[in-house]
Amino acid sequence: MVMMSTYKRATLDEEDLIVDDGGSAVDEVYQSSRMQVTVRHGRTARCWTGRTLVERVLLGLVCVLSLGLFVCVLTLGQYHNSGHSELCLSEACVTVASTVLGALDRSVDPCHDFYNFACGGWVKNNPLPDGKSRWGPFSSLWERNMATMKHLLENTTRAGLSEAEHKAQWYYQACMNEAKIESLGAQPLLELINQTGGWALTGPWDKDNFQEVLRMVSARYRTSPFFTVYVSTDSKSSNSNIIQVDQSGLGLPSRDYYLNKTANEKYLKAYLDFLVELGVLLGGSQEKSRILMQEIVDFETTLANITVPQEERRDEEFIYHKMQAKDLAVSHREMPLSSPLLLYVSAQSPKVRGLTNKKNLDVFQFKS
Repeated sequence: MVMMSTYKRATLDEEDLIVDDGGSAVDEVYQSSRMQVTVRHGRTARCWTGRTLVERVLLGLVCVLSLGLFVCVLTLGQYHNSGHSELCLSEACVTVASTVLGALDRSVDPCHDFYNFACGGWVKNNPLPDGKSRWGPFSSLWERNMATMKHLLENTTRAGLSEAEHKAQWYYQACMNEAKIESLGAQPLLELINQTGGWALTGPWDKDNFQEVLRMVSARYRTSPFFTVYVSTDSKSSNSNIIQVDQSGLGLPSRDYYLNKTANEKYLKAYLDFLVELGVLLGGSQEKSRILMQEIVDFETTLANITVPQEERRDEEFIYHKMQAKDLAVSHREMPLSSPLLLYVSAQSPKVRGLTNKKNLDVFQFKS
């Protein structure tokens, strides 16, 4: 059996619904049914109060982190816009960019040969200049710097020069005064030789003042015969500077020129001829000059034989000998303390004793 609900048509007149019997007319029009609608207020508050403490804390952290992330995104966006708002189109930027692009060789696959891709264009556009054994970007930069300095040294009319700049210009002008140099000839150098005890090539030589000559040429004229003395950072303690004594150089670029005479015969001959010509220019005879200069080459060969080869100097521990200056005399009593040559050079290895009782020319370091 199907129960059907019945409805009574009602009018829109409020007067028909208002009755004096306590609302029977309303009930008659809108009959009661079993369907009920419940309206709940304050669901949001109940949703928050219904959460556990852990959920509340996590929800709060998510909100804070989201706010912080939003602020970071805004800040980074503003920084990027302010710092990269436009390309650098200044003269310096354009010049550098042009140099980099000009050095590329785009015909080369960078995956197969990245060096030629990055530098091939520069190599093609900058062939090796005459008289140069090698050439690179820094060589070109050096040439430009030399040209700039030349301009500054020759510009004597520039105002506001310091005393050091004036001295540099005077020195440069003295070197460039070729007429004066030619008129003086070898006289300035001969006077210097006489001040340091003379030279057997042109006159008597005071061989007993060797120590004084060595001191003078090392301290006053900054030459480095036999050994070099300088102040530099301690390689084992970068916070301190110490006096360092090391083997000096030779007349030729390396010791191999002297020791491998078969392969370097032409270089040794050219070196000897140069020394002979120098002796003649300083007033010596051709014959005497050749004899004396040959002795000099032989002496340099002996020095080359006792110097430490470059490949052995790569080991810092091998050439590092640090001591107090006061301990130097105690450690090497067999060497006369009146001779700086023996004092510095002989302190090292068994080879120097061919000249002076033989020890080594390693780096010899001591604190002041």
